[in-house]
Amino acid sequence: MIQATEYVTIGPYKVPIVYGELRCPDGTIDLGRYHNTPTPFIEIHRHLTGLNLPMTKLHECIEFIDNMYHMELAEWKVCVLEVTIGSLIRDNRQLVADLQT
Repeated sequence: MIQATEYVTIGPYKVPIVYGELRCPDGTIDLGRYHNTPTPFIEIHRHLTGLNLPMTKLHECIEFIDNMYHMELAEWKVCVLEVTIGSLIRDNRQLVADLQT
């Protein structure tokens, strides 16, 4: 069972977010990963700070959406969505407030 203290709601899903020491096969730091089996969860590198942290969470949420809805997005498209949705949220506080009502 996933031990998480943080969750993100994506549609009908409550997805756990956990923090760990993520590494790529070549030993470099991996910022985040979406795991889909056996239970979906998002893993984020524990030492991320600043804007890297929320943007990595957003990136992995997009990966989750891509997987759950079988969209088959290329990684570059996930990155474009991460940056554009991130700036949409960050730069349009009224839109975000309107969506929360």
